[in-house]
Amino acid sequence: MGNGVKLDDGGAYEGAVDAIAVSGSNIYISGSFTSAGGIAAKGIAKWNGSNWSTLGDGVGGGYVGAIAISGNDVYVGGSFTTAGSLSAYGIAKWNGISWSALGSGISGGSVKTIATSGNDVYVGGYFTSAGGVVTNGIAKWNGSSWSALGSGVSGGYSTVNSIALSGNDVYVGGTFTVAGGISAKSIAKWNGSNWSALENGVSGGYNEVNTIAVSGNDVYVGGAFATAGSVTAYSIAKWDGSTWSALGSGIKSGSIIGLVEAISIRGTDIYAGGIFDSVGGAPANNIAKWNGSSWSALGSGLNDVVYAVAASGDNIYVGGEFTTAGGKPSLNFARYSTGTSSIEDSPDATTKPAAFDLRQNYPNPFNPTTRIAYTLPTGGLTALKIYDLTGRLVQTLVNRPQPAGRYEATFNGNTLSSGMYFYRLSVAGNSGTFTKTMKMLLVK
Repeated sequence: MGNGVKLDDGGAYEGAVDAIAVSGSNIYISGSFTSAGGIAAKGIAKWNGSNWSTLGDGVGGGYVGAIAISGNDVYVGGSFTTAGSLSAYGIAKWNGISWSALGSGISGGSVKTIATSGNDVYVGGYFTSAGGVVTNGIAKWNGSSWSALGSGVSGGYSTVNSIALSGNDVYVGGTFTVAGGISAKSIAKWNGSNWSALENGVSGGYNEVNTIAVSGNDVYVGGAFATAGSVTAYSIAKWDGSTWSALGSGIKSGSIIGLVEAISIRGTDIYAGGIFDSVGGAPANNIAKWNGSSWSALGSGLNDVVYAVAASGDNIYVGGEFTTAGGKPSLNFARYSTGTSSIEDSPDATTKPAAFDLRQNYPNPFNPTTRIAYTLPTGGLTALKIYDLTGRLVQTLVNRPQPAGRYEATFNGNTLSSGMYFYRLSVAGNSGTFTKTMKMLLVK
């Protein structure tokens, strides 16, 4: 698959690959980058097995965090304001030739997940409305107009991270406590007219669902949690329509729960990627396979976080924010071949940051130190600060002018007690202001 990936002179923190979608021999990747394989590609690119190509002029004003394919149409979602030369807020469609907007798009946030069924496009994320309709985190586009799914989700962070479809059922996971007015801990089901909970949902850790995948009657759920229903299940679990079950002893990072960001299914095998170092008690670096009865690692894995996993034939495509895969140089995109049981060189997908970005800290959860990476496409007065749950400032990591570039700060919580903390990046420069806040968990 080409000559592998080489790092730019700017360093190891390039634009991440946040999503992958496969259509025949074409592999689509998206994220916060401006080039792929040496060609300009703003946030979205296609690999046809031998070459990279762009989707028109890509997107502008942000990043692409979600991709879904329906026939010849490629739907992309994220935090952006243009697609090609058109205004498109958070969601757009590429038909193979040109870009189009989906009505007036979403407002009040960003799109984190997309799922399609026939002419219907389901969109989830952190937003309040779509096409002027109040939707609260999840909405449906029928080809001509937007509609809400009941009253949407609320509570917690009121965010939908993943959508999976099974017949008429729409499974939704994220960080919320209510769906359509009923109690639903981070996961719920919409049957076309009503919301329902999946027993007691998930709890513990972040109380967070990041990814859902469906196989037959089984719904696989990954995230950052310690229980599913009343069952101990570390970061990954299965719902069979009536009860929850664990996948062995689950996924961990050290002695605490791991973080599952992506699940993909190939036959009876379940592939999970994220931030972790063990599965079922055995070592595994950020990606692993469940065969229905036991866990196994995929070679030596990846050296940093995995955000996306997509199975196609004998290949498992992996995206994220890493620099090696299977011990080989591979920048943010790699392929695992099940036929040879090895992680191979990825196509040259060297990427450059397109926008301000604050990444999830790593490791997370952590004790007592963790790394926080961020990118500045333009310079400005930069502040990176840590807060506790009450909003009290506990530490300032950065507070000075910084030029455009990629940065990493280390936070040491050795004097703090276990619990949830927030880190906030604020940048003020000639191109405007940027602020983003994310959460992290200190466990001692």
